[in-house]
Amino acid sequence: MFKESSHGFRPKRSCHTALEKIRYWAGTKWFIEFDIEGYFDNIDHKILMELLEKKIDDVKFLNVIRKMLRAGYVEDWKFHNTYSGTPQGGIVSPILANIYLHELDCYVDTLIADFNKGKARHINPEYAKVKQQARQTSKKIEQETNTVKRATLLEQKKVMQRRKLEIPSQDQHDPDFRRLRYCRYADDFVLAAICSKSEAEDIYRKISVFLKDQLKLNVSQHKSGLKHSTEAIRFLGYDITIRHSDRIVKGIVYGQHYKKRSIAALIRLNIPETKLKGFADRLGYGNWETLEATSRPALSHLSDAEITLHYSAEMRGIAQYYALANNFATLGKLRILWIQSYLVLTNFSDH
Repeated sequence: MFKESSHGFRPKRSCHTALEKIRYWAGTKWFIEFDIEGYFDNIDHKILMELLEKKIDDVKFLNVIRKMLRAGYVEDWKFHNTYSGTPQGGIVSPILANIYLHELDCYVDTLIADFNKGKARHINPEYAKVKQQARQTSKKIEQETNTVKRATLLEQKKVMQRRKLEIPSQDQHDPDFRRLRYCRYADDFVLAAICSKSEAEDIYRKISVFLKDQLKLNVSQHKSGLKHSTEAIRFLGYDITIRHSDRIVKGIVYGQHYKKRSIAALIRLNIPETKLKGFADRLGYGNWETLEATSRPALSHLSDAEITLHYSAEMRGIAQYYALANNFATLGKLRILWIQSYLVLTNFSDH
């Protein structure tokens, strides 16, 4: 019953499937970010049970869930009641969290259905005008027999072709074309919109009100909001940016050479350098800035084989997680520090 937009805690779904979906959000103008304050601690028990009762007709089973939610916890030998939230580490907590935010998924689907319109953007009038002029000039070139006039027409056509490559072929502010996209992993979710800023702000307000009124969840004002496509957003540990490129590429079809613009406004998934630095600092590889490695005394009692397995597992883990990154090569710097740290430790162990 869960929506396609939901990727957390589900079979054959992961952070990677969520990011792969976002990779195809080309043309995005606005990112709409949300951060829910203490989501797992603030799930309303009454609302959650009502949602479960809609689909589960088993009173005994529902009572088990209800008692689990109200079981309380012990801290410093003192018992505390639980009035909201799901048990941390509880094996059923992830699916309960998904069921709770499934209501959000359904609501966003209705927003998308009402918001999206138009099959494609209209042709840019300026582009259409230049294209028509170039076509007419081509006909004149075919009919012209005078060498001088023909050379002049050819030069005019080249100017028009260059102009075509400089201006967008479609109307980037087409009022009859709108798109809204949505992706959620657990309590992390983001939307991408092709629309005006005021429309994107309206979407942000509607979702914030829905979370507050229907699910009793508060949106963090400091970590949520709108970002233009020229800015990066952080989602699931990746920096998501839009690539804007005016690069001209050459091609050949059936022996005919041509030029065209490279595809612009594509999504890029990048590894944040702060993540790599934090990884190196947390594991004690050494100084990220100077690439000066340090030993790790906590591993010095292990054999060289065990140290090798330990280091390999660490590097393999981060490399596999960031396998989708467009700037995957930036892991090279971490790899240098990783190797140096390993050598320092193994030499230390030998002594």
